[in-house]
Amino acid sequence: MRRLLTLLATVVFAASLPAFAEVPKAKSTAKEGEYDVVTLESGALFKVYTPKSLKKGETPGMVLTLHGHGGNPESMLGYGQDAAENRGDIWVAYRGGEAVGPGFGYNSGHDEKDIIDVAHYAIATYKPDPKRVVLHGFSAGGAMSCMLAPKNRDLFAGVITCAAPQIPAADAKGLRWVIFLGTDDPNYKLAAEARKAVEKLAPTTAFREVTGLGHALPDIIYFNDAMNFIYDPAVKGDVQTLSLKPANAMAAPKGRGSAPPGYFHIYIAYKTAKAPAGVTRNKLQAKSAADALLAKLKKKETTLEEAVAQSDDADTKAKQGAIGMEEMVKYGGKMAEKAKGMKSETWEICETESGYQLIWRAKAP
Repeated sequence: MRRLLTLLATVVFAASLPAFAEVPKAKSTAKEGEYDVVTLESGALFKVYTPKSLKKGETPGMVLTLHGHGGNPESMLGYGQDAAENRGDIWVAYRGGEAVGPGFGYNSGHDEKDIIDVAHYAIATYKPDPKRVVLHGFSAGGAMSCMLAPKNRDLFAGVITCAAPQIPAADAKGLRWVIFLGTDDPNYKLAAEARKAVEKLAPTTAFREVTGLGHALPDIIYFNDAMNFIYDPAVKGDVQTLSLKPANAMAAPKGRGSAPPGYFHIYIAYKTAKAPAGVTRNKLQAKSAADALLAKLKKKETTLEEAVAQSDDADTKAKQGAIGMEEMVKYGGKMAEKAKGMKSETWEICETESGYQLIWRAKAP
């Protein structure tokens, strides 16, 4: 139980903290269709897309995306929307500080500071998981990423550069990084250097060359795969040649957070037609075992982990006791009704059709 409470407290605490820096202040905020538009007191402007797939209480990840020379935030948010929905990530698109025709470019003298200010503001305001913040840059934005990430490595879980005129250098060692270059891109001349980076920065850097891709962003499915690489430290960086259009669908997201479970339960069954296989105790024995375990839990003489190990349901053990209101239906409506009326951080017992449920209600996040 102590471990459980510590875990829940850590989730709330971590999600509420920005990196250790003074949080910049906003000069103005506005809505522009699906996007939030924020201007900081420094003049830095960025737009934010929050995915509709986020569930109540779920902690999002965050992608800080940098457009190319002459680009704009809208193009990056439009590109990333499907990945954002799949992964539950907010996308924060910075606008370069220099006007370039109808778009914007970068002046490293002030953009470098402004981009990091935007990162701190977004982390403090939108409260993503600080361990799931990824920097993404296209073309000139990729060059900015190569400059920024090594100096601010505590901010980012990883970096993805696309069509960048620069390859991560030795100071990027230890950062999980994916490099995309199209074979028809003028910057493909850096492919040999990218392959060497995979070796020099091993095992955390991967290179993806996309056949037939010009100076453009790769298919969003490939971007999603790159995110999965960043969030799976067991996968070592390598070199892969990809077709212009992926043959696979968008993969399930690794690293996606979830809402803290609302309830935990332990199932003590007695022998009936609906009981799990292998249960031999009768109803009286089940009630006695459930009462004894409940008393230990209330007195904190046993932990949640130890109690879950005594459950008669394999699914309960696989989920470490966590259960949602909708999952309670399979045990009968009585359990759900009991759970709804419980006070938070208390244990209760409920009789169901084939046994007894010990239920603990978590404190709302």
